[in-house]
Order: sequence, then C-alpha cells, then structure tokens
Amino acid sequence: MALTLTRVKVGPWGGTGGSAWDEGGYDDTSGGGYTGIRSMSIGSSSWCVSSMLFVYDDNGRRVKGKLHGVKDFGTNVIHAEGEKKINTAHEGGGNHSTIELDFPGEVLTHISGYHDSKLIRRLEFRTNRNRTLGPYGVNIIENEQWRQFEVSMEKAGSIVGFSGRSGNYNYIDAISIYIAVWNPDRFFNTLREQGIIAYQMPPIRLQLRKMEKLKNEQVERGHVKGNPEEGQEHLIRKLPSQTQDKPPLAKLEKEQQELSRRVQELEELYEETKQKVRDIQRQVEQKKERLRELKSSTMPRDVYQRQYLKENATLRSMEEHLKQLEWREQAMQQLLQKKQQELRHLKDQISETKRYEEDIKKKRALLEREQQDLLNEPQMIRKLKEQQQEVARQISLLEHLETLKQLRRRLEEQQKKKKKKGFIRRIFWL
Repeated sequence: MALTLTRVKVGPWGGTGGSAWDEGGYDDTSGGGYTGIRSMSIGSSSWCVSSMLFVYDDNGRRVKGKLHGVKDFGTNVIHAEGEKKINTAHEGGGNHSTIELDFPGEVLTHISGYHDSKLIRRLEFRTNRNRTLGPYGVNIIENEQWRQFEVSMEKAGSIVGFSGRSGNYNYIDAISIYIAVWNPDRFFNTLREQGIIAYQMPPIRLQLRKMEKLKNEQVERGHVKGNPEEGQEHLIRKLPSQTQDKPPLAKLEKEQQELSRRVQELEELYEETKQKVRDIQRQVEQKKERLRELKSSTMPRDVYQRQYLKENATLRSMEEHLKQLEWREQAMQQLLQKKQQELRHLKDQISETKRYEEDIKKKRALLEREQQDLLNEPQMIRKLKEQQQEVARQISLLEHLETLKQLRRRLEEQQKKKKKKGFIRRIFWL
C-alpha cells in the first residue's frame, strides 16, 4: 500500500557562495524523496551556523546525509525523551548539538532564522509536539541588515529534506527545505498568508506496508531479547515465511534488458537525426551559395527573378525543415538522457537487490542453524541428563567401593590384633 503526497521546495535563504548540495532525495516521475527527518546535527558559532548533518527516513530505512560546513564534529546529543547537551569546541569556535527525533511520531513543522548576503546567521526549528530546537548560531540579533525568514506548516505538512550551499568561509552559506504536504488547501493558504513562494517537486510515495513491516521487526527484536523462550518459538515460526520471500531480481533484470534495448534504439535514432540535421545544414549552405551566385550572374532580369524566387522558396522550406529537425534532436537528446538515467537507477536497484539477496541467504542460513539448534536442544538436554545420571551412578559405585575397602581394612586390622593377642597369651602361659 502506497500513499502519494505532494512535495514542494521552499527557499533558498542566504548567500550565493560555496558549493551547492541537495539532500531532497532521488527525483523521478514515479515518486521519490525522503519521507522524514530522523536526526540532525547542527554546529553553532558566535556569528553563524557552522555545520549541518542530517539523518533521513526513506520509508522506514535510515539514510545518513553528508556533513556540510565545518568538518570537526562534536559529541552533543539531545534526545526526544529528555535533553542532554554537552558543549564541545571545534576549529571554528562554538559547539555542535545532535537532536534525535521520535520519528514518525515527531516531525519538523517549523523553521525560522536570519541570514544576510553571505551566510545563515541563525536557525531555529519546532516540531509537531511543540518542542523547540535551537536557536543555533547567533543568540542576539544586532545587525539591522540581516533578513528574517520563517515557514510554519502546522497540521499541514512536515520537513522531509534539505538543500543549500556551503564551503564559503567553511560555513553554511544558504539553505532550502523540502516539504511533504498533508493538507494542500491549508498548506498553500498558509504560505500565501506568509508571502512565501513554493516550488512543486516530484511527489513522495510512502510505502506504508514496508514502514509497518520494519517497525514490527524492531518490536519483535525487542520482544525476543526480553523473552528468550518465546523468542525461540518465534524464530521457528518465522523461518517458513522468510524462505518464501523472493526479491524480484528476475523482473528487474528483464526490465533492464527491455530498457537497454529502448536506449540503444533511441541512441541509433538520435544519431540518425543528427546526421539528417548535418545534411540539411549542408544543403542550406549550398542553397545560400546558389543565391549568391544568382545575384552575381548576368542572366536576364525576368529569368533571374524566377530563379531567385524559386531558390529562395526552396531555401525557406529547407530552413523550416531544419528547425523541426533541430527541435526533434533536442527532444530526443533529453529523452535519451532521461532513459539513460532510468537505466543507471535500475542498475543500482539491481545491485541493491543482489546485495539484499545475499543478505537474505545469510540470514536464512543463520536462522536455519538457529532453528536446528532449537530443534536439537531437547535431544541434547536428554543426552546430558543421561550422562549426568550415568556419572552419578558411577560416583555412587565408587563411593560404595571405597566403603567396602575401608571395611576390609578394619577387618584386617581386627584380625591382626586378635592374632597378636593370641600370640601374647601363649607366651605368657609358657
């Protein structure tokens, strides 16, 4: 089950220096993009926002972004259950704070801050649970040239991605946000009231079943750790269902073959169109040369006019045909680039699926070994009990034997004493 949401981009705010970066997720017509923010690490200095690092959610899977800005990172952590903040200095001054959101129950719904023509000076976020994160950067606003920005999407959307610029002065130069829209009417009315322009992007497709499955697996792992005996039974029950799961690798490879064939056909057609364009361009140049020759010829005026009008009409027709071919060439080039991008994306998906297959095989083998161990455990316990009983019986026999030996020694000693007493009596009477 998939839920498609409208996605828009708002911003940028800040300067134009540094290098551009974009972590809005993959963009395609079938629906793409990250589905939320899991955590974010913001670096602050006394004059600006120094660095950013985001961990995104992709339909239940954690995806770590790249560090932008100052490269030396600290160890501060702020959790959803309670704030814990440890300031650590870095090479640009200030500190870093890492915020863990209680996703999917907690999402970012508000961003505000200050910027000038060079850097992001201050940032502040708020979640749907009315938890304020920040401010980061400058604490006191004293410069009147700094411009304020603010986007609030209460009960209408949430921030699911970021883009911006960094590298100039080794700090954050600019920032934009990607928003997943839950309630389009309320969201766009709110933006109009705030005077904000939003650019519509390819939609987000939430894989609800996949997210629910990942969440259930996390709950099951916690349950298995807390209840080992029930966890063993759960592993045995879970094995058949896992052995039946088969990633659609064959289907993906078939799609790759079909797409490769289409790309090859497009490449051939594109090359053919390019050749036609070159031929028409050469013919147009020849016609223009022919018209120049007519102008310099000494033929009668009426003959010249007829020839000139005829050649000129042919030239215009060829130029119109050339424009159509050039437009067709550009359209085919764009289509070819798009299909090549789809093919690369499909190859990456196949590689990911193959890795997934290998992981599944390893997990299945591990699970089978665990199942076999669980199935063999009663037999092993029975054997151990039998061995224990046998050892106890042997110990009992040894103890009985030792008792007999002691009794025998006492009897021998008593016999020796009796013999000694009898010998003494005989000597006495003699």
